[in-house]
Amino acid sequence: MLYFVAISRLPVGIGLLFEYSAPLLVALWARFGQRHRVRPRLWAGLALSLAGLGSIVPYLLVAAAMRHLPATSVGIVGMVEPVLAAAVAWLVIGDGEALNPAQFGGGALVLLGVALAETARVATPGTTAPPAPDTAPAPVAAPR
Repeated sequence: MLYFVAISRLPVGIGLLFEYSAPLLVALWARFGQRHRVRPRLWAGLALSLAGLGSIVPYLLVAAAMRHLPATSVGIVGMVEPVLAAAVAWLVIGDGEALNPAQFGGGALVLLGVALAETARVATPGTTAPPAPDTAPAPVAAPR
């Protein structure tokens, strides 16, 4: 409840700053507030995530994609990200972790939706702009 009160009073930029830096704040609290040992690879992962892989690189990739694709396609294909993230995590973590049938079904449903949305567009015929009107002033008839 307090979270929603606080977030409603903050500017959006400050709220996003808190959201994106939350993992770092939790690690700092664990290290200095609770005095737990935090592994060096956690700090490296946080640095990669906050400095590049979690913000700068995805932003640049989306901007580059929008130069070559329509914004609707970029947005629709962006919906695949959670499915790919779950698949990569499942493959990398392994160790007895398993996706249940509902998770597989949800991922398949998202992929099907993306495929349908991308292929359902009606191709518009190449339209050409109408010829520009003649910009030369019309001849004025001489008075009689």
